[in-house]
Amino acid sequence: MDLNKIDYVIAVADLKNISKAATACFVSQPALTRYIQGLERELGLKLFDRSTVPVQMTEAGARYVEKIREIQRMRDELEQEMKDFYRRSRQQIVLGMSPTRSYTWLPRILPAFRELCPSVEVRVVEDNLSELLQMLEWEQIDILFMSTIPDVGELLQFVELCREEMCLVVSRFNPLLESLSLPENQARILQYIPPQVLTQLPLISTNKSNGTYYLAKRLFDKYHISPTAVLELKNASSCYRMAPESNGFAFAPVSVILEEKFGSLPLFCSMEEEVSTRPLGLVYKKMRKLPAPAMEFIELARKLIPGYVREHIPHFEVAQDIDYSPIL
Repeated sequence: MDLNKIDYVIAVADLKNISKAATACFVSQPALTRYIQGLERELGLKLFDRSTVPVQMTEAGARYVEKIREIQRMRDELEQEMKDFYRRSRQQIVLGMSPTRSYTWLPRILPAFRELCPSVEVRVVEDNLSELLQMLEWEQIDILFMSTIPDVGELLQFVELCREEMCLVVSRFNPLLESLSLPENQARILQYIPPQVLTQLPLISTNKSNGTYYLAKRLFDKYHISPTAVLELKNASSCYRMAPESNGFAFAPVSVILEEKFGSLPLFCSMEEEVSTRPLGLVYKKMRKLPAPAMEFIELARKLIPGYVREHIPHFEVAQDIDYSPIL
């Protein structure tokens, strides 16, 4: 029995169609047919009745498939154990995060982690949320930094590190707002902007591959509005940098107010009367036994990140200093 080809038999059993099974297994239909015929000759038994549509398993075939499913599961478990042994032997952990996350959070954790685990190599993979979630599923990364969680199912464990305050980066130069008296930005203050005003401003939005998309959708649904997205980008940082120059608005963490240098100074706002927040945390696969260094990293992040947020990222308040009555 070729363990690398048991997936062929399972595909035929599941799809009940030789052509579809061949496509699913990335082989030609004649090659799959030859393999099934050769296996049946080797066993001296028919596994499938290919004269019917759809293809049906024989009694012997049903028993064979039942057992090779167990072998498939054991094979996959063994491969995973060997991957974990390899990772532990190399003393390596692989982190996944967006470029924005790398800039903000890596300097807060890595120096302390290197001091705690000097022999462990840390590799960082930067990409968008959808790609990173897929890499986590395929176990190409160990831990994923993420926020504004989409529906990730029951297979992933989320460890919350803190609540991240969010703001709207709004262009001061939109003709609609230029008719208003707009205050200067103040430390630790976001200006309230009514949700219905946002429906009249162009939205620079992230696409579904970015967690910020899901925060925006939740808030828009909550207030029953549908702003027009004139541009969709992968990176949240590209969106909030472009908003002031595009007479529009975009979502951003409040940390950008402290860290980002804007060419055209925007107005920092909130569409809620209290500052909107989202969870920031780490995600890993529930059923996977993480390497010990990865668990050390998670525990260290749980200690360091909340303290850093309390000490270095000020809490913001929402002020209502703008009179919107002329445009409402």
